[in-house]
Amino acid sequence: MPLILNSILDEETIDDLLYYARTGDKESLETDLNSFSAKDDAKPLLLVQAAVDPITGNTLAHYACANAHKDILAYICGLDADSAPKSATTTILTLPNSSGNTPLHYAAMNGHLDLVKFLLDTLKSSASAQEQSAYLSRKNDAGHDATYEAESAAKEDVVNFLLAAMDEADMGMEARAGVGAAEDDEGVDAEHDSSSVEAVADAVNDMDVSQDD
Repeated sequence: MPLILNSILDEETIDDLLYYARTGDKESLETDLNSFSAKDDAKPLLLVQAAVDPITGNTLAHYACANAHKDILAYICGLDADSAPKSATTTILTLPNSSGNTPLHYAAMNGHLDLVKFLLDTLKSSASAQEQSAYLSRKNDAGHDATYEAESAAKEDVVNFLLAAMDEADMGMEARAGVGAAEDDEGVDAEHDSSSVEAVADAVNDMDVSQDD
């Protein structure tokens, strides 16, 4: 289930913001967010996170991805970029709706390759390879990941891109695991070397080095 913040926006305001995202009205979206931000002393990014349909669980990102409004998605992802934690952007892009669909599911099933690319490129800067892999393989309530939805809708270009992205994320995880294993081996070697030095030192101390007259 989607995370719905405490009600800092009324139902009518949420409907307006979601409508702007669905229709691609970036100017109105920006105007209203700035107005509400100044009035309620809340960061625009927090308002974006709070703008969730109470029934469907859809967010601004869901509607932007479903309707190919890349400028809307880019705008909300760029809000408070200097002050907000990267996890805030990750949440906006990965939050599932009431049916378990993420914005990636919507972009994929509608064949919006540019939105799919934008989502994954943005996540690369705010999520680990493991998190990216989990996002790509995340299933909705019907048990389908974004690649399956794209394939069912005959969006072959999206399918091919997502499969390549999954391979890249998996390789990133393997590379990271390899680095971790190498660091562990180095630690074992260093411990072994240290033990060897100590053993030699102890042996020297135990030696009888006195000379007979």
